[in-house]
Amino acid sequence: DSFIHMFHTSTQRKSWVFSSQRDLSHIRAETNALYCQKHSDDAVKKGCQFLTSSEEQSLCQYYMKHLIEFCKQFRPPVPRNVLGTVAAYFKRYYLYTSVM
Repeated sequence: DSFIHMFHTSTQRKSWVFSSQRDLSHIRAETNALYCQKHSDDAVKKGCQFLTSSEEQSLCQYYMKHLIEFCKQFRPPVPRNVLGTVAAYFKRYYLYTSVM
């Protein structure tokens, strides 16, 4: 009972648990916009275009799949809880960091 209370009042819950997919999409769009804004002068000079937040998400999904497949090749196999942690950190990192 006290563990449940601890989780519900923890910074882990506040920082790692999201209420909806919409919240995640908003954070991704914000991260993408901030990156584009910060690097727009350089991109214009070089004639580059930026990825959209949905394109960035597609890249993350692609590399997440390959990361999990890579981890499955180890012998002895990587424990499932470690794969889960790898996936969580990967997704968390690229939620607040642009892949560009």
